[in-house]
Amino acid sequence: MGVCVKSYGAMPWENKSVIDMKKEIMAALAQGQESVSSIALRYSISRKTLYKWKRRYEQEGDRGCTNGLGVRIRQIFSGTKR
Repeated sequence: MGVCVKSYGAMPWENKSVIDMKKEIMAALAQGQESVSSIALRYSISRKTLYKWKRRYEQEGDRGCTNGLGVRIRQIFSGTKR
């Protein structure tokens, strides 16, 4: 998918897809060295969103990272209009 977000990792100018960012967040959670709050703060997302992504990832694996991209983004990529 072509949706990219700015990453605030080692190289702040590096762009990553939303799916790659979600996978990176899930890896950080799996390591268990940071709290959910600190990971959410680092990626500028709410804890509620992080827990939602975590639940989807636990239920569906990598496929869960593609869910919930938002109606408008899905419309853009599918070519449908509202």
